[in-house]
Amino acid sequence: MARNPAPSVLIGFGLGFGLGLVVTSMLGERHRETWSDRYVPDRLRSLPDSLQDTLEQLTETVRNLPDAVKDRLPSAFRR
Repeated sequence: MARNPAPSVLIGFGLGFGLGLVVTSMLGERHRETWSDRYVPDRLRSLPDSLQDTLEQLTETVRNLPDAVKDRLPSAFRR
């Protein structure tokens, strides 16, 4: 400690902070009601799931786009 006081203090602080987080998480409440749980409507909280479904549908549509265009072209342009 005498040779390297700054790193010793930082290591002690880091260990104490980490130990404090572990003890707090063990002794703390299991589920706290957050601000969004109280005030945001359910349909808006589930918005990310609906966006994921929409993106999956869009991906599938884009994946099938070449075949859909080919089906609409006259037979003279098809290979």
